[in-house]
Amino acid sequence: MPHPDLSDFIHDNLYFNTQIKLIYEQSGYYHSETGNLISKLIEIGRIKQDEIRLQDQNHPYIYDSHLSESEKISLLSEKEPLYDDYQNLIHNQPFSGDFAEAIIFLSLCDSFEIHRDKLEFHLLKPQMNWLNGKTYKMDYPFILEGEAYSLEVKNNSPQLNPESSQLSSLLSISSSINPVVANRQSTIGLKRVIMKRNGRVLDFEKLLLLNCPETEDQIQSMRNLNLEESLHLLSYITINSMQYNGREFKGEIKNLSIEELIEASSQVPNNILTKTRGLIRLLYFATLYRKAEKLPEGRKANDMALSLLLQNFYYYILGSEDRADIKDAYDYAERKISGPLRIYLSRNRKEIFDEFLVRIEYYNSLNFLNRYRGKCWVEDATQPETWLHFK
Repeated sequence: MPHPDLSDFIHDNLYFNTQIKLIYEQSGYYHSETGNLISKLIEIGRIKQDEIRLQDQNHPYIYDSHLSESEKISLLSEKEPLYDDYQNLIHNQPFSGDFAEAIIFLSLCDSFEIHRDKLEFHLLKPQMNWLNGKTYKMDYPFILEGEAYSLEVKNNSPQLNPESSQLSSLLSISSSINPVVANRQSTIGLKRVIMKRNGRVLDFEKLLLLNCPETEDQIQSMRNLNLEESLHLLSYITINSMQYNGREFKGEIKNLSIEELIEASSQVPNNILTKTRGLIRLLYFATLYRKAEKLPEGRKANDMALSLLLQNFYYYILGSEDRADIKDAYDYAERKISGPLRIYLSRNRKEIFDEFLVRIEYYNSLNFLNRYRGKCWVEDATQPETWLHFK
C-alpha cells in the first residue's frame, strides 16, 4: 500500500498520473482525491508534472522535483515502454474491452438461470433492438418485471463519472430504457446519476484481461508498474472444447444456446457472479416501488413504503459481512426513507412491520435471503457497487 503522503511515495521517482491513481485507489482513494493531492504538491513545488505523447494522446506524469534532468530522463526512458505496453493492452479489444463484455454477459446468463423461474426476467442476446418505436444499439439488453434495461460494459482504467464520453450514448437513450453500467470502478456521482435513471452500477473493481501468450509481456509490464493489484487475469472462454477471446466470443454468441452460455458462466470469477446477482435483485426491488406508484390511493402509500423498506433492507444485508440482525437492518431501511412516506411509516409502524416480515419470509422461500433466529443474510449475492473512502 502506498504511503499516505504522496510526496514521500514519489521520493526520487517518477509515475504516470493514471498509474499513481490506480495505486492509490488500492488504499481507498477516488481518483479525484488523488488528483487533488497531486495538484497541491505541484503548487508547493514538492513534485513536478510533464507529459508525453503516446498513441495520439498526451499522458501526464509526475516526478520528484529534486530529480536532476538526467535522472528524470533515465526514469522516463525506463517506464515509458512499460506504460506504452499497458496502454496497448487495455485498448486491445479482444483481450480487454470485448473480453470484459463477454465475462459480464456470461455473468448475466448465470443470473438468468437463477432468477428465470422466480422473476419476470428475459435476457436478450446483444443486437440492434427495437423498443418503443425507436432502434437503439445496446450492448446487453434485458427485460426485468416488464421494464427494459440496457447494460453497457466499460473496462476502464479511469473511474467513470457522469461526464465520461464513454457513457454519452447510454445516458442519451430514451428515458423508457433504464441504464445499467458494469465498469471497473465508478465515482459516487455516476452511481447517483444512474440510480436517478432507474438503473444501477456494478463495479467489478479490477481490469478484466485475457491472460494468454499474446498478452504475457504486456501483463508483465503492468506488474513492473506496480499495477498487479488492479488486474484480474483470466483464461480463454471455453465452450464445447473451443477457446475464445472476447471478440471471438461476441461473434459466436448468436450460434450458442442459452444452456451452453449458462454452463460457460461457471468460468466467471465468483465476485462478479455475486455482484451481478445482487444487481438483478436490487433492480427488481426498485421495480416494486414504481409499480406501487401506479396503485390507487388507498393502497399506494402502503406499498410504496414497503417496497422502499425491502430495497433498503436487502441492500443492507447484501453488504453485511456476517449475519445481520433483522431489527438493525430494518432500522437502517427505515432511516433511509424521508418525507411523507416516513410520516406514514411512523403512523402505521406495527402494520407495516408485520407485512414486512411476511415479505421477508416470501423472499426466504425464493432463496434471495436466509432467515434464522432474528438474523438475515445472503449467501449467493453481494452489493454491486464498490464504495471507496478517503484516508
